[in-house]
Amino acid sequence: MWLALAACSDPPARELPPDIVLVSLDTTRADALDDDGGLLHALGRDGLPPVTPNLSALAARGARFEMALAHAPTTLSSHAAVFTGTDGHGHGVVRNGWPLGPALPTLAAEMRARGYATSGVVGASVLARSTGISRGFDRWDDEVRIDRGPRHEAPAADVTDRALRAVQRADPSQPLLLFVHYFDAHAPYSAPEPYTRRYADPAYSGFLDGSKAAMKEAIQRSRADTLAPADLDEARARYLGEVAYVDHELGRLLAGLRARPTTIVVFGDHGETLGEDPLNPFGHGGDVEPWALRVPLIVTGPGVEPGHVVSRQVRLQDIGATLLGRPLGDGVSLFDTRARPAFAEASQPEELAASEGWPNLPFERGVYQQPHLFTRFPAIDQPGQLYTVTRSAIQPVDDPAARSALAALLDAWDARAPGVTRPDADAATREALEALGYAAP
Repeated sequence: MWLALAACSDPPARELPPDIVLVSLDTTRADALDDDGGLLHALGRDGLPPVTPNLSALAARGARFEMALAHAPTTLSSHAAVFTGTDGHGHGVVRNGWPLGPALPTLAAEMRARGYATSGVVGASVLARSTGISRGFDRWDDEVRIDRGPRHEAPAADVTDRALRAVQRADPSQPLLLFVHYFDAHAPYSAPEPYTRRYADPAYSGFLDGSKAAMKEAIQRSRADTLAPADLDEARARYLGEVAYVDHELGRLLAGLRARPTTIVVFGDHGETLGEDPLNPFGHGGDVEPWALRVPLIVTGPGVEPGHVVSRQVRLQDIGATLLGRPLGDGVSLFDTRARPAFAEASQPEELAASEGWPNLPFERGVYQQPHLFTRFPAIDQPGQLYTVTRSAIQPVDDPAARSALAALLDAWDARAPGVTRPDADAATREALEALGYAAP
């Protein structure tokens, strides 16, 4: 059953279809939200304020998806999946810095063809116009200032201000598709006051101050097995402060939307490792486990039942089809109850990338088919591991039949991987990616 949330092909005469507001929360894990709650609970202290009250209020108005999965822990590739309805093997974006090609239809282009004004506002240069991700948008505001040190990033307050200006200048005679991207939860974890210390232990006196240098030291200590539990708690607390800051700004954005029917979709593009992997304890790019790929996803709007919680596995690449009311790429409606596997691939470590074919094939790879996750890591001859995955846990399991079935699915997906040509990055792109903490392409 298709549930068309937005632009019906034949809206009633003189009645505009709903506006669409699509909000991306970069680097945001599902369990950072109050409705999931795992990270805040893990701090083990009573009396801490809620992290995401605005997201909770939004979820109460619509549907919250508890097992929403990105296909890659990489910003550009994940957003390309949302906009094209295909995973990396379909859209060809290997990782940040590899632009989206011109061939595939995009959500924005489809909406523009239906009469929508299309506008995007982004919080980091990883989604600059030059990446191709802006295709189909009438306006694409990627004028991010260098802020909080040598970073091509705009803080959430600036993103909200720019997004509200986009709303104010929208033509009232047209429905609006507005895309808004908040980057703040990405490391280093240095939200403005009062958020940066809101969840921290007042008694903490260690080295971890959320800076890039401190995070590098934390990684080194974790690998040497000398990272103290209090240091890990501090990193998680500072990360939650970033999420809380974005939630506050999201509330300000929602309050400033046009007073007309509106479909709102909020999603995380990927998660963040926060101590789960001792060798790569912070950041993202190298894992396909739930902390890297299970993300928030909330959908509200006309036709969506308030307070609906979906525990079934869904994919970010299905967002576009849900909004269009028909397939986009390989995407289907989020409300289609038929089970589909979700494929996943890491995009690091870059030094192990394949020189021919699909560069990511040597990295950790996986396929989710509820309740299981099967992974393998070809570059280190890891033959494969089967897990059971729930909202709050991942556990190895011995189930030969499930292992064999999922291994076959992963083999078939890898066999469909395209060959790609490494792009030539201009100096500005290289500098921007390096400033954001990514290796240049």
